[in-house]
Amino acid sequence: MYKIDVHADDYCLSPHTSENILECIRAGKLSSISVITNMSCYEKYANKFLEEANSFEKLPRLSVHLNFMEGHCLANIKDVPDLVNKRGYFNISWGSLFVWNYSPKKFMSIKKQLKAEIKAQTEKFITLFGQDKALRFDSHQHTHMIPICYWALLEVI
Repeated sequence: MYKIDVHADDYCLSPHTSENILECIRAGKLSSISVITNMSCYEKYANKFLEEANSFEKLPRLSVHLNFMEGHCLANIKDVPDLVNKRGYFNISWGSLFVWNYSPKKFMSIKKQLKAEIKAQTEKFITLFGQDKALRFDSHQHTHMIPICYWALLEVI
């Protein structure tokens, strides 16, 4: 018999997305979710999940859903200058990351910036959800599959 994991991405991306995912969890339909930590509704919906956790029929496994595409960075803005605008909001694309992956002049600098952001997003996740669970990772738009992001993630974990 196969074990099937029904997973939902993007918890805490927006209130609407989070409410829809919570509805599925309450109905016992999800095995796991990935949580975005850098969006404005993160604290509200992370806390809502934790408040309701004991009432869930099945507690889903959680993943850190790394996000370099949308929202505000969690690292210090001066540590991620190529990833964000002057106000600290991400202003890069999947294509930018892909091209930087093959740029000898940018690779190490971008990887260092990604590591700072991965660390900040992971620490924010651990702060609310605790460190007693195995850490699982995914990424928004699956940027972790781009080698530069993958290597940065491996170095952080």
